[in-house]
Amino acid sequence: IYFITDNISNTTATIGWTQSGFVPSWNVEYGVAGFARGTGTSIVVNSNTYQLTALAPNTTYDVYVQANCDINGTSEWLKGTFTTSFDNLHYETFEDYVAEEYIAESAQAMGRTFWTTWSGSVGGTDDALVSSEQASGGVNSLKIINNDDCVLLFPYSTSGTHNVEADFYIPYDRQAYFSILQNFGNTINWGVEIYFIELEFGYINAGIDCAATFTYNYDQWFHIKFFIDLDSDYAEFYLSDSLIYSWQWSLGVADIGIAKSLHAIDFYGNGEDNQYYVDNIDYDYMTGIQQNYAKDKLFIYPNPASNLLHIVGTADYENVEIIDFLGQIVYTDNIVDNYTDVNISNLSSGIYFVCLKGSKGTISGKFIKK
Repeated sequence: IYFITDNISNTTATIGWTQSGFVPSWNVEYGVAGFARGTGTSIVVNSNTYQLTALAPNTTYDVYVQANCDINGTSEWLKGTFTTSFDNLHYETFEDYVAEEYIAESAQAMGRTFWTTWSGSVGGTDDALVSSEQASGGVNSLKIINNDDCVLLFPYSTSGTHNVEADFYIPYDRQAYFSILQNFGNTINWGVEIYFIELEFGYINAGIDCAATFTYNYDQWFHIKFFIDLDSDYAEFYLSDSLIYSWQWSLGVADIGIAKSLHAIDFYGNGEDNQYYVDNIDYDYMTGIQQNYAKDKLFIYPNPASNLLHIVGTADYENVEIIDFLGQIVYTDNIVDNYTDVNISNLSSGIYFVCLKGSKGTISGKFIKK
């Protein structure tokens, strides 16, 4: 027999294998790559194809298959390996959900197993409702109130650079809380906590308690953004395009050096005063040109890019240029912050260079336009 995989998605994969003669049943065991046989998920199937479900996105799995021939015994174990897919850009707008229905329950019914709850029970007391009361774009958002505890899973990562952003709305005299988790499951580690408390005041726990404070506005949508570079062990938090704080990511929320990993974001209503709305949640696993987020470094993502190119590390430069492979300047603009976005949808496919120019000199990086 030989092993094949087909129809691989973010959370499912169809496995199959050839057989010679009649085989009453097959023993199948699978788990994350490297697991010890006997510790994985075991099933018995009656045909030589089977769809595995509830898999993690962007994760490599090992699968073992063994023919069970009853009185003739069993065959040797056959091993196969596959990796689930994951769209580089994960964008949640809540527009294809029904208002007043539970987000995790609805999402999982649609095969979107990246939504869950802290308890793991969907449709229960900690599942939150999709709402049409407020929306940053479209008509729906996610409404969080006291005791709601919804978790959006990312591909578990210990390397690479990641971007997490979302729009928030907090009604007058209400509060909000959310966290980004280094690990979620049997082990839970908090990477960063954000509190929006009374009088339009907020603070961040990152490395230490109350590492930095900020202000926000009631009854208005505002944007939050995180850059998390696991390779450099570095993170930044932005509120309404302003850098609030940067820190060593692995320190977690209390300077205890827990984990250099990223797993989920948790939206939690942690008190009776909590009520807030979340929209346009954007997760991006970036494989671009990267050093770290210090202001004298250049970081470009996504790479390759199709429409919008993000350039980080521009604060100490006055001008950005994009130059094609022939040396022609195809785009130029002034710089006003530590990052800038460039619409490249009108560029032809090919290799381009980003050049930042200013009193400090020039730095450059390369990207591919798809």
